[in-house]
Amino acid sequence: MLAGWSLAVAAGFAQETGWKFPCPTHEIARYTAHRVAEAIHVDGVLDEEVWQSAPTSPRFVDIITGQPALHDTRAMVVWDDRNLYVAYRVEEPNVRAKYTQPNDPIYYDNDVELFIAGPDAYYEFELNAFNTSYEVFFIWEDAYEPRGYSAAPEFARSLLKPFNGVGFTTHPRGGRLGQFEWTFPGKQTAVQIDGTLNDDGDTDRGWTVELAFPWKGFPWLATDGRAVPPRHGDVWRMDFSRFNTYKAPAPAEDSGGWVWTRHGVWDSHIPECFVFVQFTTNVVSGDEFVRVPRDPTVYGEARATESEPIRRHDLTPYHDARRLLANPHKGWYHHYPDNHIDKYRIARDADILEFPGMDHLYLRLAWAYLEPREGEFDWPVIDRIIEKWTGHGLGIAFRISCKETSTDRLEQQFATPRWVMEAGARGGHYRMGQPTGPDGPWEPVYDDPIFLEKLDRFLAAFAARYDGQPWVRYVDIGSIGDWGEGHSWASSRKECGLAARKRHVDLHLKHFKRTQLVVTDDFVYALSDPAERQALHAHVLTHGISYRDDSILVNGYLSGVSDNFTVRSPEFFADAYRRTPTVFELEHYGTVKKLGNWDGRPDSLVAKHGRGKQGPHYFRGALELLHATYIGYHGYAHEWLADNPEFTREMLNRCGYWLFPMTLELPEEVVAGMTIPFELTVENRGVAPPYHPYELRLKLSGEGTHWISRLATAGSSWSPGEPIVVRHQIPVPARLNPGHYELAIGLFDAARPKERPVELALKAELRDAEGYYRVTTLRIAGR
Repeated sequence: MLAGWSLAVAAGFAQETGWKFPCPTHEIARYTAHRVAEAIHVDGVLDEEVWQSAPTSPRFVDIITGQPALHDTRAMVVWDDRNLYVAYRVEEPNVRAKYTQPNDPIYYDNDVELFIAGPDAYYEFELNAFNTSYEVFFIWEDAYEPRGYSAAPEFARSLLKPFNGVGFTTHPRGGRLGQFEWTFPGKQTAVQIDGTLNDDGDTDRGWTVELAFPWKGFPWLATDGRAVPPRHGDVWRMDFSRFNTYKAPAPAEDSGGWVWTRHGVWDSHIPECFVFVQFTTNVVSGDEFVRVPRDPTVYGEARATESEPIRRHDLTPYHDARRLLANPHKGWYHHYPDNHIDKYRIARDADILEFPGMDHLYLRLAWAYLEPREGEFDWPVIDRIIEKWTGHGLGIAFRISCKETSTDRLEQQFATPRWVMEAGARGGHYRMGQPTGPDGPWEPVYDDPIFLEKLDRFLAAFAARYDGQPWVRYVDIGSIGDWGEGHSWASSRKECGLAARKRHVDLHLKHFKRTQLVVTDDFVYALSDPAERQALHAHVLTHGISYRDDSILVNGYLSGVSDNFTVRSPEFFADAYRRTPTVFELEHYGTVKKLGNWDGRPDSLVAKHGRGKQGPHYFRGALELLHATYIGYHGYAHEWLADNPEFTREMLNRCGYWLFPMTLELPEEVVAGMTIPFELTVENRGVAPPYHPYELRLKLSGEGTHWISRLATAGSSWSPGEPIVVRHQIPVPARLNPGHYELAIGLFDAARPKERPVELALKAELRDAEGYYRVTTLRIAGR
């Protein structure tokens, strides 16, 4: 929609404090895009079962006023590993179209439009009933150089034109550059008309649209490092609209532009107003949310509520910040094995099973243990551990290293299996920067083609066995450097360059398509050239890879970065944590104690450089800077817990997300069959958002019945330090009998094979057996 329309602001719109955009934040829609089990045949006919079961948008509204549109328009979104799929159902009594050539100005026709926004650019797509498309790729000027667009031939400055918006000009972020000849790679479009095109002699029903956008075309929209295809819980911003050459007659205030979420002005180019689309790996099913009654009042047909007094409930008296919350997708992990087959062996099962909030085991082991001879794999080395502990409900994370520093076992001396060297891969024996004889540990040349070929085959076999397993938390890219940490301080001290490091990252991306990848900050920081370091950091983020810190409270860091709690690269984590979970690793706890750094012994470097801090202070401070979801003590579980019982519980709550419901607003009394406003504010006092899409639900219990309604989805937008406000219109079923009902709220991880409640920081006595928290009562009156 690029015609020069004038600015028009909806009457009565009250600007929200600090908000610079014309769309009210509480009106911006949120939608869950489900996965499909089979690819969709894009023919414009929405006859696949998936389109019958996928959640559908509400009826589009006027882009300026938000009033219901003259004709019905609705949209749906689903996805698979190859494509994003979008469908529209368009009611139109007289289907018309004029333009037939790609990038004709079809915004002068009746069309449907889709905008997809990344952090630094957005894509505009329009389609008319002739299946003629119009496309533009817009780049924010402040990102053109820093995010690498200027180096791409398709975005050469000579191909771009300045753009300043339509009805909302001079965007607070600044100017945009439009590539008006850009075409989305591999897109598929189709239209099906229910009627006769350009024949007003009869009455048409309308037309349907089916679109497929391959994920391979998304990287320039994913410059913040988000994964493409998305991971479970990822959120994208998209705009869905329809523009017409006609308008509803007066007194209707019809602008001719209809949208899913109103913008408040005649302008589609405001990404801040786009719908929040959150992706789930849950497959579309007509049986989803079966616990919600199939009552039409539940699905938007209830009458709007009359004006009722709104009561604000203060939930802070119900808070319990001391209660231990062992929640999904966060918590403690235990190193075993750890750079040696027997390191940190678990003496008693109870040491792990009774450890507060133990989430997973971190298996860090050399490649040689798993492929002792080429093509022959000894998986039982780790499968024995995996099978035992996943049987107890724990997860597993991996790092497979190619370089160790001890020589007490052949697999340690040749962490990259000896047969790789014998096949001709280059390398050498080194200790502390000096060559040794053949009795020293062997280090491969990390970009040697034979080494890379053998590593590629191993990773393919490893991924075929473990990628996407529901118990895998992440795979750590450990194929470069001592202990897989990305540096060679204890060996050759030769620098492994940018190209080689990117090659190793890409090898992991090639094989691990369904598992979160992480990399140590040393892997990036080991590059001496700051520009190359930044380029690798951008490459990591662009592909949705996260970071771990190896390690906090290392003695050698205390003199230089003690003020940062020995976090050397906090900027890496600041960029990563909003989209992907980060990992905290303490220096070996036994070493920290031995050096006196945990208790600040007078002769320790903590005492010298810490300005009064002790080990727990460093741990807390580092957790804040790393925004870590997973935390490890790097030692023996029984020793750590015996020394730090209360601190262990404190850090469990603080790591990752920690959610406190603050206030609840809704009418004091409601009438069955009417729709009521609901507003819940939540505070995240953790250090990171929840990255998985947890369902927020409301339950009414009373008069011999229970009724459950899904309100919203928690996810990566629920960041610490930012306001979290859930607003929802609740259609109260007409079938509910008059009386007093207990109102409870709950958060649930529905993506697991067995649903798991997510605990909130509320008093335990408020929680029922299903995981809902009783927070107030509600009176329902009869009609």
